[in-house]
Amino acid sequence: MNLDDICVLDRAEAGAQQDVVRLHQLAGHVDTVPQDTSAEAVHQLFLSKPKLPGVMVAEGPVLIGLISRATFFQLLSRKNGLAVYHPRPISLMLQHSKAKMLQLSPTSTVLEAADLCLQREPEFLYEPFVVSSGNDHRLIDFHALLIAQSQLLHKTTQRSQHQEALLKKKNREILDSIFYAQRIQKSMLRHPDQMDRWGLDLFLIFKPRDIVSGDFFYVTEHRGVVYIAAVDCTGHGVPGAFMALIGHNLLDDIITSKNIREPDAILSCLHESIRRSLNQGSDAGSGRDGMDACLCAIDPSLGILKFSGAKRPLYLCSESQEITVINGDHHSLGGMQRERARIFTTQTLDLVPGQTFFLTTDGLADQHSPNNEKLGSGRLKALLQEIRFLPLAEKKQRIECALMDHQGAQMQRDDITIIGVEWLGKPAVHPVFIRN
Repeated sequence: MNLDDICVLDRAEAGAQQDVVRLHQLAGHVDTVPQDTSAEAVHQLFLSKPKLPGVMVAEGPVLIGLISRATFFQLLSRKNGLAVYHPRPISLMLQHSKAKMLQLSPTSTVLEAADLCLQREPEFLYEPFVVSSGNDHRLIDFHALLIAQSQLLHKTTQRSQHQEALLKKKNREILDSIFYAQRIQKSMLRHPDQMDRWGLDLFLIFKPRDIVSGDFFYVTEHRGVVYIAAVDCTGHGVPGAFMALIGHNLLDDIITSKNIREPDAILSCLHESIRRSLNQGSDAGSGRDGMDACLCAIDPSLGILKFSGAKRPLYLCSESQEITVINGDHHSLGGMQRERARIFTTQTLDLVPGQTFFLTTDGLADQHSPNNEKLGSGRLKALLQEIRFLPLAEKKQRIECALMDHQGAQMQRDDITIIGVEWLGKPAVHPVFIRN
C-alpha cells in the first residue's frame, strides 16, 4: 500500500465537496415588469416565451413579487377573467394571487433550495422562486431545480458507489494481509504432539480475539527438560501479534541458544531482552509494552516441575485432589522498570502420576457475560475443581462449554489461552525429542 492508497479517501472527500452546486450556477430568467404593466402585455410575453416560468414584478427598483405562468393562466381562466384582468395592471393579479414569493440567496445550495421549496403548500409546490443579490434578481424554474438536484444526487450516488467499492477493495487487501499473518503465526505456534514420550499428556485451548493473537504458547524440549509457557502480550490483533512474534523468538533463543535452564533466570533474561528489543531504556521506547507469562520446566527423568510466573499463576491439582493456586511474581516482562534489577522466583514441585496443572492467560477469567459480569479467577478455580476427576480430553471440553455458556452472545473480550497438562509418570525409555 502506497501513499496514493492512503490519500484516496481524502481525494474522494474533496471530490464530494466539488459536487456542491449553488443557485448562482443555475440558469435563470431575468424578465421583470413594472407593477403598472397591463396583464395583456404580460400575456403576450408568456405567449412569446413558452418556457418562461413566470415574471417578476417591481415597484421602481424594488422587487415586490412574482406571477408564475400557472397562476397567471389560472386567474385568466376564471369567469370573465380576460375582461377583468387584461386591461388592468399586473399588480391586481399579484393582489389576487395566494402564492408567496420565495426569495433565496445565490450562495444557497441546490439541496437547500429544494428542501425549502418542498416545505411550501402542495398547491404552490411547483412555483418558481427568485434568487436575489442586491438589485440583481433571477427567476428559477422549480423543474430546473429538480433536474439539477437529480443530477447532483446521481453524481453523488455514483461517487458513493465508487468509494464503497474502493473501501471494499482496501478492506479486502488489509484482511488478506492479516490472514497471511495468521498463517505465519500458526506455523510458528504449532500444536505440540506425542508428548507421552516425555510422560506428559497435554491439551491446548487457543482462541484469538481477532484473526491474529497477542497471546502465544510455547512448548519445546531442550537437553532433557520440557518447557511449557502461556504468554499474554500487550494488546491483541495485529499489534499484539507483533509482540507475540518478538516474545516467542526471544524466549526460544534464551532456552535453546543461550542454554538458560532455570525458569526464573529465563524470565529475567526475557524481561531484559524485551526492553532492549523495544528500546525501552530510552525516552523514545514503548515504555508500557510488555508481557505476562506462566512458565514451567518439567524434568521427566526426575518427575520435577519448576514454575515461575510474571503476573500469572499456575493452577495445580494437588495429591489431595484440591486445586491449588501457585502465584507468580507481581511484575510483568518488559515495560517500565524502577527497580535496579527485575528478579523472578522459581518454585519446585514433585509430580505424581495423574497429577494435572494448568497454565493460562487472563483472557478466560476476564471474559464478560451478556450481563457484563466477568467469569473471574474464583469461578475458574471452581471450574477446575469441579472437573478434576475427568480425563484430560473431557476437561478441555468442559472448559470450552463453560466459556460458551458464560460468554453467550457477548463478544470475546481478549485473547484466550489455556494449557492443561497431565503428568503420566516417568517414561520407561529416555527418548529423543524432535522439535517441530
